[in-house]
Amino acid sequence: MEGDAPSGQKSNFRSAPRAIHPEDFVAKNSDFIYISLVYVRYTVFIADPASLPFLRPVEIPPKPRRGGTCAAQMHGLVVLDQDDKVIRPAILWNDGRTQSETEYLNNEIGKDVLSERTANIAFAGFTAPKILWMKENEPRLYKKIAKIMLPKDYINYKLTGIHCTDYSDAGGMLLLDVKNKCWSAPMLEICGITEAQMPRLYESWECVGTLTKAAAEAVGLTTDVKVCAGAGDNAAAAIGCGVVGDGGCNISLGTSGTIFITNSKFSVDPHNALHSFPHADGGYHLMGCILSAASCNKWWMEDILKTEDYRQEQTPITVERLGRNDVYYLPYLMGERSPHNDPSARGAFLGLRMNTTRADMTQAVLEGVAFAFRDCLDIARAQGIAVDVSRVCGGGAKSPLWSRHMMQDIRCGRSSTPL
Repeated sequence: MEGDAPSGQKSNFRSAPRAIHPEDFVAKNSDFIYISLVYVRYTVFIADPASLPFLRPVEIPPKPRRGGTCAAQMHGLVVLDQDDKVIRPAILWNDGRTQSETEYLNNEIGKDVLSERTANIAFAGFTAPKILWMKENEPRLYKKIAKIMLPKDYINYKLTGIHCTDYSDAGGMLLLDVKNKCWSAPMLEICGITEAQMPRLYESWECVGTLTKAAAEAVGLTTDVKVCAGAGDNAAAAIGCGVVGDGGCNISLGTSGTIFITNSKFSVDPHNALHSFPHADGGYHLMGCILSAASCNKWWMEDILKTEDYRQEQTPITVERLGRNDVYYLPYLMGERSPHNDPSARGAFLGLRMNTTRADMTQAVLEGVAFAFRDCLDIARAQGIAVDVSRVCGGGAKSPLWSRHMMQDIRCGRSSTPL
């Protein structure tokens, strides 16, 4: 089905509403429904594929609705058989089972070859290593694969009956020729799959279809509601924060963390320490992924200190203390992706003394995560990308100390008001 927007046309994403919880489903914007399924869990894909159990009818304002779309976590592998039935539970972005496949791609195929073909090297969370893992460990299921999809694309399929994806999400599969925005034939061959097994590619704003009768009844809408291709979660968050065009920067302080740096022109970090993906605005971006961001703070607060009073624990950490703490923290509780690409990396406290206080260690955790973002930002700056202002979103943005003062003090750019 042809999209409504001509190729190359840019959509005014600034008017789109802020992402909402999946159960709310409808953002009551004046002329657009924005479906945001930001964290689609694997249980969705175990469910009866003939239904959409997580969708429910909603109360909709009387003004006619025109369309909707999905945004969700990237890199997950969803596989369908020839009858469009889900073959196995989705393998998600944070699944580390593919270390040997990742090493094969980086060392046997070669990082230079991967970078030339996809603008990226292999990371354990990417989709291509998961396909190779299925081939090696689940050959019977692997042979049944008729369609390969990403989490949000399965939702769009259930809404429209169309197998589709968008460039921003496809960029994280290690199967897309990012520069030329097409599937990489050599990478598909390495994984033993064909382009016929891949979804059709769209820009994020392009219409892929309309609601099927079953989907329309499930969500209480009409079949003339259009569904756009959508975007990966970080690209969608960047759009929602107004990070488009050249030199924009969005820092997501969620369970994991991302730093998202926009560029209208294609570029690649020569050391592949940052990902190079298409952006949902039609341009490109460099992205660093910190596997443990706000989760470090949650671990420290709830598992170690046994408290959920985050505000109270940060009260002793005044602005005057910043830069004067001699306790350091490495935030690698789950290994690290950017810029080190080392799943074996581990966290640590350094510089502990007999007089080290609880507040010193809390400050070190927050600063350690902030410096992890700074590591990624320095790589982008070394390529001549000027970043002066960073927007901050995610749960960690609720802390002015962390999202404003520390980020600015560690030279992650002047921090705008958190969302």
